Amino acid sequence: MNAKVQVVSQKIDPTIAKEIVQVKRKTQDLPTRITSAAEFASVGATQNVVHALIKSIEAWYARHIDPINDTLKALRAEKKKILSEPEEWNDRAERLLSAYNLEQEEKAEKERIALQKKLDAEALAARKKEIAALKKTDKNAALELASAPVIAPLAEVQNAATLDGKTFKDELEVLLLDIDLVPVEYLKRELKINAVKAAYKNGVRDIPGVKVSEIKTLVNGG
Repeated sequence: MNAKVQVVSQKIDPTIAKEIVQVKRKTQDLPTRITSAAEFASVGATQNVVHALIKSIEAWYARHIDPINDTLKALRAEKKKILSEPEEWNDRAERLLSAYNLEQEEKAEKERIALQKKLDAEALAARKKEIAALKKTDKNAALELASAPVIAPLAEVQNAATLDGKTFKDELEVLLLDIDLVPVEYLKRELKINAVKAAYKNGVRDIPGVKVSEIKTLVNGG
């Protein structure tokens, strides 16, 4: 039993407490089955005593406990009234913060779209330049590169959002699981040594970014 409830229960009118003990004794003397008119009358009299006890208990609670319940109800209503303005202020502040964060997200998205267009254009220009350079040395490689998708870097715009006074921003984390499964357009291109050698043998001497040197290697003899 709750400690506070137990204290209140102990303060029940002593007279009622005494009646409870007496009625309990009477109910213990009730037969398991009525077999005569006298027993019927006795059980009826005991029931009347129990009814009187119930009324006494209800009256005591009506005098002492019901007013407390009424007071609690009034206090809860007062609490709701007192909290109404601060809660309204909090709601207003929350709406302002949410509106600001939404504006920042929309602004960041517009900036991201503009930046992505710029990165796409730069990637396309770089691809065209790379294809033009390859055409001079390896037309097949140039055709292969021309058919590959142009993958531009993803535009990243810092979009800081606040939550409970803390600032967060979204970032992407990329983990390599199996390099053999990654499409070629997502990998760094490597120098095709055989293509460079073939071009050199065909008379090409100026390949940007590459230096070709003739080195004599001993094949046989002492």
